[in-house]
Amino acid sequence: MNKMNNKGFSLVELIVVIAIMAVLMGVLAPTLIGNIEKSRESKDLQNLDTVYGRVNDALATEAVAEEAASGLKATKLSEILSGTSDLGTALKESIGSTAPELTATCNASSDIYVKIDVSDGNTQVTVFASKDGSAVNNCTKTKDKDNKAKPMSVSGN
Repeated sequence: MNKMNNKGFSLVELIVVIAIMAVLMGVLAPTLIGNIEKSRESKDLQNLDTVYGRVNDALATEAVAEEAASGLKATKLSEILSGTSDLGTALKESIGSTAPELTATCNASSDIYVKIDVSDGNTQVTVFASKDGSAVNNCTKTKDKDNKAKPMSVSGN
């Protein structure tokens, strides 16, 4: 009598392993998707903060400050960089080759807008992400302490 030595897995064992893997994927997928979204939001805010800092640095120079004295309506960053204004020139020098990478992913590829308000000698710079530039509220991803959506923008004096 020949005794067969079968060293394979049974069908039941394979089905159990597949079921366990399916349950693990069902539990881990929402967490992974949430982490990817947080990563995108963090990158967007970092890009906005970078532009905000560079605009403020540019405003420290006299020529740009004089040019911005009348204010600047919400203007796409790409338009500022392609123009010949003192602000555009200063931003091109400070942002350099990273300019094409500075976009926002909220609401499917929003643009970055820069707005400068001048009143009573105070200059307020607002950098925000929007699809059409009409309102800062077009791109709300970050949450406040009450878990309400906040506009994705960086602003200050």
